[in-house]
Amino acid sequence: MKIADTAIKGVPDGRERFEAIFGPIADSIYIEHILPIYGGVDYDQIDENIRRDVQNGRMNVKQTTVHKVCHRPFYRLRVCADGRVTAMCCDATHDILFGNIHDASLLDIWNGQRRTNFLKMQIEGKRFLHPWCKDCTMPNDIASEADILDPWAEEILERMNASKEMESD
Repeated sequence: MKIADTAIKGVPDGRERFEAIFGPIADSIYIEHILPIYGGVDYDQIDENIRRDVQNGRMNVKQTTVHKVCHRPFYRLRVCADGRVTAMCCDATHDILFGNIHDASLLDIWNGQRRTNFLKMQIEGKRFLHPWCKDCTMPNDIASEADILDPWAEEILERMNASKEMESD
């Protein structure tokens, strides 16, 4: 069972009440931290602190900047019911298309040029130019320090380029 943190904000003993009600009957319970990741939503109307709070991610990893590289497309993707394979992030309308499993294998899509180009765009620090990525705070929704790719961007790009050169040999 999960609940959004904004749903219990301002409720007297909200966390404790949620845990008391659902703890005994659910396999697991979780209070999800709402992140401002979808375009067209006025998050300030929901909670004026959402944008500020995302700065400090999860697991108490303190941050001072919005990261330039999003870690999520490096290990996630989404297969839609119709076969489209997209970036699994703030891609609510599935516009970040990597391919379709009716046209190519999942492995080929994972290693394909569309996804590779998207990853390179992230690594090159160009996500702020991308229509969906530019306002996204998901790169700051980190589970651990290992999710922060900014310090490793140059090395990752070198490895990607070296891998591409090896393929063409």
